[in-house]
Amino acid sequence: MSKIAEYRELEAQIQLQAARLEELRPKYEATEVLVDLILSEAKEKGLDLESIALAIAPHLGKASGKTAAIAGVTRTPRKARVVKKYKNPHSGETVETKGGNHKVLKEWKAQYGADVVEGWLE
Repeated sequence: MSKIAEYRELEAQIQLQAARLEELRPKYEATEVLVDLILSEAKEKGLDLESIALAIAPHLGKASGKTAAIAGVTRTPRKARVVKKYKNPHSGETVETKGGNHKVLKEWKAQYGADVVEGWLE
């Protein structure tokens, strides 16, 4: 692409973005005014933003995952996995794992069968 064509393409993109910006400006300004008003009232009355957000949108208090982190809601930690210990009676080798995604354990299950290997739990 020539420099002239690239320049014209970028110029057209800038014009499109400027038009989009002008389209969004009234909503942005209205939102900005509302946010400023809420913040000033909250500060004046000694309220924290979390309680205001939960009063406006109570469903945020029941959120989980990323939404919960944004809303400031704490989650209960997941239960720790139990360590399983398998002992191969053929080789005497022992494997300790918290999940089923263990290389040696997978090899044993492929070689001897999953039901047999599950019987090797100590």
